[in-house]
Amino acid sequence: MTALEKFGNAINQYIRPQTYPVAIKLVTKADEIPDGIQTIQRQLGVSMALCQGWGKVRFNGESVAMLKEDISCPIALFTLGLADPTDDWKEGSLYLNWYTPYEKAAKEMARAMYRLPKGKYSGVIMAPIQACNFEPDMVILYCDPPAIMRLVVAALIKPGGRFENSIFPPGVCTEVIAPVMEQKKCRFGIPCFGDRKFEYTARDELVFSVPFHLFNEISDGLKFFYDSGHEIPFRRPLDHATAQLETYRKLRAML
Repeated sequence: MTALEKFGNAINQYIRPQTYPVAIKLVTKADEIPDGIQTIQRQLGVSMALCQGWGKVRFNGESVAMLKEDISCPIALFTLGLADPTDDWKEGSLYLNWYTPYEKAAKEMARAMYRLPKGKYSGVIMAPIQACNFEPDMVILYCDPPAIMRLVVAALIKPGGRFENSIFPPGVCTEVIAPVMEQKKCRFGIPCFGDRKFEYTARDELVFSVPFHLFNEISDGLKFFYDSGHEIPFRRPLDHATAQLETYRKLRAML
């Protein structure tokens, strides 16, 4: 069993997400795209947000590739290093009067965003775990807060300590791809406005990202946490008589 298969089995057994976990690989050139996976432009003749592209994976079980021409969101292009940020954006123009009324704060938001080196990658390929025909750099999965708690615990079982994380509200893709590639650590993010608008993310969903080299560790951590008594879903105390309404009790007595 490969590390990816083991990880997929652990996620299905111990997390039970409502949508497919998304395997992601950053490619340095277009000819790294495996046979059977097409770019969004070739499939549909349009460009879309990066999160909308991985929405096709997690909701519909499709495999997709996205190069610069396939991605409409400038934040995704900057964070993947597919385009140079403009001077205007560096000054905070995208966030001013949208996320903050203060020019300095808007500039600090732009400065704080995680970005991969310009030109290092050409795009991404994405597939559901069970249909993945490439070795991914990471897997991202959408799940509810209790599941995030289990994943955080799994990430800490071996190293201990604290789970350090940061949140960037204007772009969840910047939180779960770029720093995971560079820091080689698990992270979670809060879906941004675009993710909710274009990918139809549910109110109770958060995003967790696991780099490839931690697949086995997280799988083992989830199993340990479950075996130690932390079941999912939570057991409900249902082994008791039902307190029926008086009219129901009278009717039941006649039967």
